[in-house]
Amino acid sequence: MRETWQRVGEYAEVRRRLKWAAIGSIVFGIIAIVMGVATAGENPLNIGLAVIGGLLFAEGIWLLLTLRPVGLIVDGIMLCILGVWIIFISIYNMTQGSGGISPIFIPLGIFQIYWGVQNIFRYRSLKRDF
Repeated sequence: MRETWQRVGEYAEVRRRLKWAAIGSIVFGIIAIVMGVATAGENPLNIGLAVIGGLLFAEGIWLLLTLRPVGLIVDGIMLCILGVWIIFISIYNMTQGSGGISPIFIPLGIFQIYWGVQNIFRYRSLKRDF
């Protein structure tokens, strides 16, 4: 009986973690869409950020609706892609002297890559609980 209650608790914890990962993807997706569209006039490459943001937003909605551990792999990959893009476009804009995403966003890109890698590694432990 105790094992059953422990499994129920683990299941609830897994769902809570997945829910917060989904919400994070939705929030970062919206931010990326807004930033990409707002800066596209300064540098057309910035529209790529909006596209990545749209994919991240869609992935967050999908994860929120399914709450399956495999979603953490997709979430992690999308966060890494967004982080790499932010770093790339920030450095590109600095070297070209063009406007767009500021270099102050580079730490955000690094954080997103870190968070994405964490989610990918978290998948293995959460998969056991489902």
